[in-house]
Amino acid sequence: MMQVSKLILVNCITKERTAENLSFNRILVPHIKTNYQLQEENGLKKVFDDNEYYLFSNVLQENGMWQDAEYLQSQIGKMRTKKSAKNASTLASMNDLALTYSQQGKYNEAKVLQLKVMDLHKMMLGPEHPYTLISMNNLVVTYSREGKY
Repeated sequence: MMQVSKLILVNCITKERTAENLSFNRILVPHIKTNYQLQEENGLKKVFDDNEYYLFSNVLQENGMWQDAEYLQSQIGKMRTKKSAKNASTLASMNDLALTYSQQGKYNEAKVLQLKVMDLHKMMLGPEHPYTLISMNNLVVTYSREGKY
């Protein structure tokens, strides 16, 4: 039954960021949390793939549920790193986790991940690629939040 509710939730998540969609996604938050927590509490094998966790973590993140988003993002990172440590989706998940760390004031954890993402982007895409520049910007934002100008 939880698998069915998970699939319904995943398919309800709207990706386009309009005010209406963000409001709808906000309604999904308690259902998302309940779904993955009940599986854990009941000792059921979590049958999520990284894309399902990704959608759930986005909803949690956009609603300020940083600890829940961090948990799911760390799971995504583990899943994607097993597939390949050097691909776009793995780097994106590492970046998401780093941004969540930064939002929570966990600047050291954020910087470690952001430096790694930036270095991998430079190596894979070059220093001028937009993803490399975005990863540099994210690192600068973390330094700025830390008061290191």
